[in-house]
Amino acid sequence: MRYLLAALLVLPFCLVASPSAQDAPDVDVLNLYKLVGRSWTARVVTWNRGKPAQTEYRKQEVTLVHEDLCTVKTSLLDKDGFLSGGDQARDLRFNDELKAASTPAKDAPKSRIAAAGVSFECTLSEFTSAASHEQTWRSTKFPALIVRQRIVRADFVQTLDLLSFNEGVPDAWTLYRMAGRKWVYRVNEELKGPNPKTGYLVHEVVESTIEGAKVKVSHLDKEKKPVEGDLGDTITIDFEKSTPWKKPEKAKDQDVIEGTLNVARIKWSSIEVRGSNQSEFYSKHWPGLLLKKTLSNSEMVLEEFYTGHDEMKFYRTKGNLFTLRNTYRFGGRRMGDSTSYQRMEVTAVTENQSTYRNSSLDQTGRQMYAQESTTPLNKATLRPHAGDEPIEERIFTSAGTFQCLKQSRDSKDNKHTMWMHHGLTLRMLNESEGYNMQQEVTELKLQ
Repeated sequence: MRYLLAALLVLPFCLVASPSAQDAPDVDVLNLYKLVGRSWTARVVTWNRGKPAQTEYRKQEVTLVHEDLCTVKTSLLDKDGFLSGGDQARDLRFNDELKAASTPAKDAPKSRIAAAGVSFECTLSEFTSAASHEQTWRSTKFPALIVRQRIVRADFVQTLDLLSFNEGVPDAWTLYRMAGRKWVYRVNEELKGPNPKTGYLVHEVVESTIEGAKVKVSHLDKEKKPVEGDLGDTITIDFEKSTPWKKPEKAKDQDVIEGTLNVARIKWSSIEVRGSNQSEFYSKHWPGLLLKKTLSNSEMVLEEFYTGHDEMKFYRTKGNLFTLRNTYRFGGRRMGDSTSYQRMEVTAVTENQSTYRNSSLDQTGRQMYAQESTTPLNKATLRPHAGDEPIEERIFTSAGTFQCLKQSRDSKDNKHTMWMHHGLTLRMLNESEGYNMQQEVTELKLQ
């Protein structure tokens, strides 16, 4: 049994080391601009001698792509994430000048830079003269993407830091970005024989950082008890160098079909890869997650899926706190008293109960209202997800970058979207004609 399980294990993803994008001979240095919907936001701080520092938040988004050019829309945002001025669109031609500006020197030193909640492998370009010192770190995967920049002159300093990056495609490593996430397969062998066998294969993310993750794989018997002598295996994933799972392509002896599949009490958006002697189903929104595999005499089916989000985690530790900012706009313009804050802090924890203080603050931070409440605590036992397929996205906030379960509820006149991390609403958008309400975390302590 164990040998078959080990063979099936490597199917959902390939964890071989791959060269950096800049090392590949066929790298397209302008690939950043060649996908509609790709966007990135940077914070730019400018200081001129004798004047206070000026901070801008610049969001850029690729809105149109042609063979020889693209259109990039630039928006200036305020600290609340709303537009502070009009959008400006410009065309970028894929000419030699743009390629040269985006190509680092072949001997440029490389390093890892933590930005936008992930770790980028970057090349460093430096320029030094009597009047200026400039340093620019560019992504090796997307050479035109500036991750960090520092410009220093006698009377002028400017810094640029990448705050968010939406690649425009599902995050290839979403499945592995949260410690505690777990999925369990039921494996049936010798289905056509007189003595069919059943066992279980468990994957659990035991560690996850911005650079990579560790996944423990263990085996259970038909009673879901540990197999004697099995200590489990641990797989190490490097988000930058490991090769992620990619959607298979249709071929002469292989069909690829998108649809839905009900397994593990969840209705999944699925990708079926159908061959002559086997079929495999993968999740569309969780790259690399195998949902079902069928062979002539055996099958592997997802039995349980745990998102890793503990809805009561916030309430389990005294001192945990988070602050939400509420911002309202009517008719596209922010009103004078349109910003307020809510703060919650855990003040006491017992074995069975958590006590927390809810406070309401005005836009200056002055407390307007406070009340203590209690909530019962259950054991820290995660339950398998059931119902609609969970959708997870990485969001950037002023409090940090977080993996969040996304929930949407749309109607004819209203669009309501929430992003939740361990049961806490870290971002909420409520949009309708002439009205926009945004709620976002500005401070979070979660142990």
